[in-house]
Amino acid sequence: DYLLRVVRSEPATEPPAGVGDAIPTRQARKTWSMAGKKAFNKTNRERLRLLQQWWAGEMLTTPSPLTERLVLIWHNHFTTSFDGVKWVSYLYTQNAVFRRHAAASFRDLLMAMVVDPAMLFYLDGRRNRAKKPNENFARELLELFTMGEGKGYTERDIREAARALSGLSVDPASSKVMFRSKQHDRGQKEFLGQRGAFGAPEVVDVILDHDRPAQYISEIFYDAFIGGEQHVPTVNAAAKVFLQTDYSIQALLRNLLVSSAFWDLGTYGNQIKSPVDMVIGLARFTNWQGTTRVLVNRMNRMGQQLFRPPNVKGWPGGAAWITTTSLASRNGCR
Repeated sequence: DYLLRVVRSEPATEPPAGVGDAIPTRQARKTWSMAGKKAFNKTNRERLRLLQQWWAGEMLTTPSPLTERLVLIWHNHFTTSFDGVKWVSYLYTQNAVFRRHAAASFRDLLMAMVVDPAMLFYLDGRRNRAKKPNENFARELLELFTMGEGKGYTERDIREAARALSGLSVDPASSKVMFRSKQHDRGQKEFLGQRGAFGAPEVVDVILDHDRPAQYISEIFYDAFIGGEQHVPTVNAAAKVFLQTDYSIQALLRNLLVSSAFWDLGTYGNQIKSPVDMVIGLARFTNWQGTTRVLVNRMNRMGQQLFRPPNVKGWPGGAAWITTTSLASRNGCR
């Protein structure tokens, strides 16, 4: 109860200057010389490094490590990457959204991700138009974010969801999401067994009317906080609570943390620590006084670059953290 009560919605440390700046307008970028483009790209990459170091510092000094653990889980679940997004300000804004909803409402978090600038860039949602639908985001929304691959939806559901999500874009002047009504498909859709002239809010509601998302997110949290072979009754009980509380992340997590599976001695040692867990855990334990740049570099060498997951599936975790390349770096952290 104490751990959940002190979960934070705001960071304890100030972010570095520039990481939240609006992106230059398209008109401004058109006037740049080659040297100007190179200079901006260099600044953008430096801001990424500063953002990585800031988050490592927040993990290191936060009075609520559980908050950062949850933010990292959501960062790996609703995956975006600097390599696809390009704009550091969008990544910083998304991190703030994960923090704000870390242990709150999954319904609200999911809606926030549907209209998140970084997500609209990363999965081409901003290119989804009525006359030229783009299914990338709709596919991952069902496959990776809410249902699980091949669980409870069809290819037609993906197409219908893409139609419903058409018209969303990002205003480069304000870096905020905008809705282009002329690019939205206003026709009737048949999605997950329901029919209507759906838009983005209705897509979220219809998905969460299905019982699969509660089960799927409960499975993910079981892996994150218990690990090993899943105890099906524990997952089912957590999913039931998750549904009954209208997708309260706090209620889901509490149910798992007080479960007998969590406290079973047989589950101890089931998890292989991620580079972030390993580096930050050791740094906190030893009262690290060095720079966060050193910590970030160590994570990078071990295969986990914050804000740069390898693909839309995120870091696979588990035994995938142990490779011939990463093992030497992990041993160096002893």
